[in-house]
Amino acid sequence: MNAATETAADVLNKARAALAEGETDVAAAWLDKAKTSGGDKHWPMLALVEAEILYRQGAAEAAEIQLETLLDKTPDFFWAAFHLANWAWRRGDLPLAAARLATARAIDPVGKHRALWLLRADLKRDLDQPEAEASILHQMARAFPADPVPLHRLAMRSQSAGDVETAIRYLETASALAPDKREFVLQRARLLLTHDRLEEADALYRQLGHDFGDDPESLAARVRIRRRLKDTPAEAELLLAGLKAFPDAHLLWAHVFANFVADAPLDVPDQAMSLLKSNSNVPDLEILDLALLVATDRYDAAYAQWRRDDRSPAKSPWYAHLRAQTLLGSGRYRIALRYLRFCLRRWRDNTMLLRTFVSWGLKLGEDKDVLATLKSLEQHHTRSTVLAMQLMVAGFSNDLKAAISAYRSLRALDKIEAPDRVLMCKLIATRANYDDIERIFEDIGNPLQEMGKLAHRAGVPGLLILEYDVLRRDAPGRALIHETGGAGPLNPSSTLDAIRLIDQWASNDETSAQGDSVPKTIFQYWNDAAPPFGIQKMIDSWAAAPGFEHHLFDRRAAINYLSQAFEPQWVRAFRLAKNPSEESDFIRLCLLANKGGIYADADDRLYGDLVRAISPGHGLIVYRETMGATIGNNFIAAPANHPIIVETARLACAALLERSAELSWSKTGPGLLTRVIGQHLASATCDGDAPAITLIQRGQIERSIAMHNRLKYKSSSAHWSRMNNRETVRSPLWEGVMDTLNQLQTKPS
Repeated sequence: MNAATETAADVLNKARAALAEGETDVAAAWLDKAKTSGGDKHWPMLALVEAEILYRQGAAEAAEIQLETLLDKTPDFFWAAFHLANWAWRRGDLPLAAARLATARAIDPVGKHRALWLLRADLKRDLDQPEAEASILHQMARAFPADPVPLHRLAMRSQSAGDVETAIRYLETASALAPDKREFVLQRARLLLTHDRLEEADALYRQLGHDFGDDPESLAARVRIRRRLKDTPAEAELLLAGLKAFPDAHLLWAHVFANFVADAPLDVPDQAMSLLKSNSNVPDLEILDLALLVATDRYDAAYAQWRRDDRSPAKSPWYAHLRAQTLLGSGRYRIALRYLRFCLRRWRDNTMLLRTFVSWGLKLGEDKDVLATLKSLEQHHTRSTVLAMQLMVAGFSNDLKAAISAYRSLRALDKIEAPDRVLMCKLIATRANYDDIERIFEDIGNPLQEMGKLAHRAGVPGLLILEYDVLRRDAPGRALIHETGGAGPLNPSSTLDAIRLIDQWASNDETSAQGDSVPKTIFQYWNDAAPPFGIQKMIDSWAAAPGFEHHLFDRRAAINYLSQAFEPQWVRAFRLAKNPSEESDFIRLCLLANKGGIYADADDRLYGDLVRAISPGHGLIVYRETMGATIGNNFIAAPANHPIIVETARLACAALLERSAELSWSKTGPGLLTRVIGQHLASATCDGDAPAITLIQRGQIERSIAMHNRLKYKSSSAHWSRMNNRETVRSPLWEGVMDTLNQLQTKPS
């Protein structure tokens, strides 16, 4: 008799084990055997298992009826009450789940069953009662001190609330309770990496490799850490080692095509992709192919592939970012911003997506949208990330007060990057009251000195700080002109003083006297006859502007034009330009001075209405740059013979002929144009004859023209899309990549 009972119990346990493994049919077979083996003596458990089988077979109503009958006969049978509550919760009937859960709690008032605690917590979460959920999890942790699950759940809650330190502590305790649970250590490493705790994250990923063996995810994370630490040799070495160990690892190949294509020899990335497609089992190759197209500026091809191969939702934040880059690179800016907003609702804590949305939203003049989105996501990001975004917003709007606040806080967190210091140098020099600059340096530190650079070797920021030092020595106590009602010995031959003269003039009226109309002709320059295709696509956007003539000059065409329209010294000045940037600066001034019209840099894209962008402009039409408020020269519109353009061209010619050692920015570029405008405004103050100038409002020009697009051809001298640099460049990483792929090809399938 006892043997029969034991046999029935054993068979019943096998049925329950099969259910736990999801093998419903196997469980049903064992249940039938239990019934014929004297299992009627275990009828409550038999009925429970049978109900579970019915539920999994889709007969939920029959299953619940069976459990309700069972509960009527055995009111103290906990698992019948629990399953009824659990099933109501699973189908979203929260009031019924709460009522049935009360029945289960009455049977188990002290909470002996851990499943009861977890279901209670789940229900409070879904009822949007976070404090009650947290209280239940804390009680469960005390009731089951060896159970890591409630601690893990508390960690996830803390992470969602932005309390990173508490989340890490919970995960540390959970890991100690379950040292064999890899996912707890992995979750802690991910959390540390997400919140910029790079060294700690790297140590945990190393520990994972030591305790559980290396895996592609951990190796890819360590590679990303090396990149963020700017340790490129170690990054490449670890990446190659990972590829040799896991040649089919999508995460490792994704890092290659996302970060190293710009440094590859000509055509090698395409060869690698071809080998990868034919000789590996790497999943999601279409995503890697998209990454390659984006990395090589082939945005139209990337967009076509995306539309052709996969219209499903993005599978990861990185894939979503690739899609966003595809839209941005192909000029679909508004769609891209909408897509990024959608992705940020799904991956609220992804810094890469947020940074792209903020930078492009500001670039396209959508400041209000950026601020609203940033505010809504603050709790999901580290304070340093939020502050970095706030600093970017302040830079785009030239808001020195907000920039100082964000910079000071970032500096206290030791999270200042080199671009942050460059930005602050520009803003302090151009936006601060002269008398306040030393006080600001005492408050937040001198960004230039903290970069460890001498001013004369620090580019535009260094130039501006040097100019401030000269002004301070020549005339101490200089005040910002519009704060003192016009008092103060401002010198318009100084870029900094010119900016302040423009501030005063712009605060009164951004449009001066009526001027001649601007001819409907667009000029652009690219030093080579065949621009890279990424640049050509942007040039095409201007060539297609309705109602405008378009002329693209290369170096030969520019020299021919200057030879015909100007004296020989102007041709000589052009030939003395040190780089294509100076050539471009000079030829635009000559064309506009002589012919009038519109000049647009070749790395700007026209995506809106050009007429609306400059309407209702008069005379010289210019804009003020972000991050410094100088007059930009990427886009200029002017009638022929406008005195400011004529004078700027003359001074640029003289500087080139003198072989001036000044920076191009100051010698022929925005710095020079800003000074000349300041000089004309100063003259107008004296004689009352104001020049005809229009300053385009921020937001007006950005909604039609996307400026300063950073194409990959700028990022590396070895990049294959540079048409004038097609020689093979040795790259140890790509040599290792090709070796790995060739070895795969020689292995038998």
